[in-house]
Amino acid sequence: MKRLVVAIAILLAASAASAEDVVVLENGREARGKIVEETDAGVQLDVGAGKMFYPRAMVREIRRGAAPAQAPAAAPTADAAGAADSRDDYSLLYDDGRRVGTRTVRVAKTATGFRFEEEIVLLDEKGAPAKRVHTTERCDAEFLPVSFQVRETSGDAEHRMTIGETRGGRLYVTSMKGGDKTIRDEALPAPDARFPFAAREMFLRRSAALGGKFEAKVYDLADELWRATSYAEAGTKPVEENGAALTLRVVQRKRGDVVEREWVDARLGAHMAELAGERLRALGSTMDVVGRVKSGDGDRATGPESAARTRYVDADAGFRIGKPDPSWTFEPPAVRGAGALVSIRNAPVFAYVDVFTDPAAPEDDTPERAGEALKRTCRAAAPDFNVVRDGFVGEGAARFYWFEATATTKGEKTKTLGRIVLRKGATFRLLAACPEAGFDLLRPEFEKIFASFKPL
Repeated sequence: MKRLVVAIAILLAASAASAEDVVVLENGREARGKIVEETDAGVQLDVGAGKMFYPRAMVREIRRGAAPAQAPAAAPTADAAGAADSRDDYSLLYDDGRRVGTRTVRVAKTATGFRFEEEIVLLDEKGAPAKRVHTTERCDAEFLPVSFQVRETSGDAEHRMTIGETRGGRLYVTSMKGGDKTIRDEALPAPDARFPFAAREMFLRRSAALGGKFEAKVYDLADELWRATSYAEAGTKPVEENGAALTLRVVQRKRGDVVEREWVDARLGAHMAELAGERLRALGSTMDVVGRVKSGDGDRATGPESAARTRYVDADAGFRIGKPDPSWTFEPPAVRGAGALVSIRNAPVFAYVDVFTDPAAPEDDTPERAGEALKRTCRAAAPDFNVVRDGFVGEGAARFYWFEATATTKGEKTKTLGRIVLRKGATFRLLAACPEAGFDLLRPEFEKIFASFKPL
């Protein structure tokens, strides 16, 4: 009897697996899977790796219990070591340092390729969810485009839906917005046409085989245009997360004049991603934190943290200053008093930039006098402090003094970059320092921080 029950269960499972529901669309394409919901608004179909919604206006016919289509064999791939077949990335979105939403990206390897899903939730000024943009994308085993769907909603209202599918070397796009529907098609820019998530995934997995560079025509789902896009390896980035030191892979994407970076781990999970140049950044978080922020509970999610901020403004002291990326954090000065204002630190590489004022400086201070005073202060702290290069830049009120020096700090050889800025009767001192071995690598970031300094 027990064997009979098992045999019947196997037969029932086989019968269920051998039948599919088919949604025939107006453009002739067939979507296969299991219908989980059918309403006057449309049909929701479980396609195995997730659910797709098809509005009633796009559906020509529904066939239940049809014979399954034979899936083509997936082509072998040479993926990066450690790459996960499926993964979820959770992050918080920051616009110029202000938290504006959440982002969840899911990647799933399927029998025929990959499925990508992105959910972006944008917050209003009070931190409550205001808009959701849900994107689903599919590609084959060679990352060539198959289909995409973008749904944009606000509250219970659906503002926009766009569905794209490829057939016979053409892309068929149906868009619905405000009750209006448009249908168009165009030839794929063969042979390098890709959808955005597929292009990124292909480079992340096959960078070594591609020689660290990849170029393609990528379809921008926001404005529905094909753009020349390139990916390239851009070195590594040491970071510190939860007290642990990590070395992440830096990937650079270029779209026209816009250059964006990502910090990626061995699983291909993103710890930081720039989505619109440097301004809009997604910083890695956890499912729990993202869930709370999405529900409008923002204060408990992150607390006071400066990694996401791009600039520091001190209205009382009269200045503002920025930092290159989230590996730098704004910190209180290590030594209080003596004009110390703020410290910008990069803990993994033992680098810092300190901002001071000179409270003893006269109102008619000059860059020459201020420079000599700063060098005397540095020699008092490190007797072997030695200026190897210095000079003046600019004219008139914009003129400033700079120097490069060596010293021994706590028994370690260091290099220092200094700058004196005089504005409105105030003398500002900027000092950047790091171990001597890392100075050449860090100097561009020091210079960027210095250049961002502006008296108010």
